[in-house]
Amino acid sequence: MLVIREDQIQALAVQRRLQFVEKLNAFLRSWKPQLDPAELDRGLALAARFGFETERDVASFIELVILDMDGFSALAHTRPRFFTGHGIAPATRLNRLAEWIANHE
Repeated sequence: MLVIREDQIQALAVQRRLQFVEKLNAFLRSWKPQLDPAELDRGLALAARFGFETERDVASFIELVILDMDGFSALAHTRPRFFTGHGIAPATRLNRLAEWIANHE
């Protein structure tokens, strides 16, 4: 019987996270080559703070803000309330963000 230790699971999780961040960074740079590396870090931190956990939700959130709002400094000035609402599913929050962006362009 194969047994995977907790430290091995953690190492695999760290590697998977690094691969995800590298892939997301490459995608963002294909659209915005001058992207400040700190923007992606800000996005990852805010995604966690706003409850986005899956790779799909994290990537969608970061893509919307960086590519459609021109970065997280713009988000800080607007502070849309739907990010902090309790009980709102991540997909709903992302849809509301996309609608909000579309209405404020």
